Order: sequence, then structure tokens, then C-alpha cells
Amino acid sequence: MRELFETEKQRYRENIFEPDNHVIISGKLGEINFSHKINGNKYYSSVLQTTRVSGVIDEITIIMGVKRLNTAAGLVGKNVKVMGVIRSRNFDDTDLKRHVQIYVYVNEIVETEEQQKVRGGDRHEVACPESGLLCC
Repeated sequence: MRELFETEKQRYRENIFEPDNHVIISGKLGEINFSHKINGNKYYSSVLQTTRVSGVIDEITIIMGVKRLNTAAGLVGKNVKVMGVIRSRNFDDTDLKRHVQIYVYVNEIVETEEQQKVRGGDRHEVACPESGLLCC
């Protein structure tokens, strides 16, 4: 399993991701809802629930375009692996203030049998552009 992860990691770094911005994360996919529309493109959001070794559940917002929606719609409530990039967007809220939303933009989503874990922890990998560090 570890070898497969390393192969995937290399493939995604070379072909899909920006050099210092990629995320591979697994967990249970929540309900998918319309999020926003920009330049005629519709985007949909969901929450990915990941469980830490301690049992604490983290909820990570993911956003996808229409291309990924059909695949993801059949995976709601199932364990999935998401490969994507960290993105942000500014928006005005009902309080008339500007806010920033940070999320994972989905490049690929696949079903997994269970939440994948490595090195005694959950399988979350984030490349940090400023430092070049890889945080797992």
C-alpha cells in the first residue's frame, strides 16, 4: 500500500499539481451542494470527514467543478480519496463583510474501501509553497 501511495504521489506531482501545491486526503464524502458560479462555471461543495487516530473527526471543505460532479454524486456517504490543490476565494456575506474561504479544489476523486492511513496517522499530505515542506 505504501508503494502505491508513493507512485501516486509522484504521478500527481508530475502531471496534475502545481509544483508546491497539492493535497491527497481520504475520508467520508458528505452531501454535495451548489456553492457558487464564476464566469459561467458552476462549482459544488461538500465536506470530507476524516478521522484522526485520536478519534477526532475533521471536516474539510472540498469544491469541484461540473466535470467531477457526476463521479462524486455516486460516492456520497462512501470513503473516498481526493487529489487536488489548495485554493481560496473571497466573497461577501450577509454581514456585508468580505471573507475568504480556503478549501481543497478536487482534481480527482476515487472510492476507497476505508480511510487510508500511513505512518500511524491519517493520510493527509499538504505541500506548503512558502517553506517547501511536506506536512503529513
